[in-house]
Parts: sequence; C-alpha cells; structure tokens
Amino acid sequence: MHVTTSNAVIGFPRESTTGDRRTLLTPAIVRLLTEAEFTVLAEPGIATGIDCPDQALTAEGVRFATADQVSMPLS
Repeated sequence: MHVTTSNAVIGFPRESTTGDRRTLLTPAIVRLLTEAEFTVLAEPGIATGIDCPDQALTAEGVRFATADQVSMPLS
C-alpha cells in the first residue's frame, strides 16, 4: 500500500519540563521524514540538549516555527 504524504506536516515541540533534554528529533529522523515527503516543523533549539545545533536539522529539511505553530491540533 502506498500512502501519499506530500501535504502531511509533523510538528516537534521542545520539551517543556525544566532541565529535560530529551528529543525524538535528530538529523537522521528528519532525513527519513523528508525523504517520505513529510514537512517537518520544530521549535528552535529543540535538540540543543543532545548537542545538535539547529543548523544540523535545517540542513536535513526542518522548518523552524513557533510553539503554537508546531503544536497545532489536528483538524
């Protein structure tokens, strides 16, 4: 089965707990998602806790957005 994802957007908010450094978003994950034609949104600084600069994510296709834009509810 083939799923069309050309209009699909996935948003990744930063962890909201003070001191929490976890993130699912890495350059490798971004690459997989963009290759599958997803648009990937994230809050700036999402991966600083794992020593991954925003530029590394941007190089793989992340578009940075505000917390409200990243966390928009499904319609």
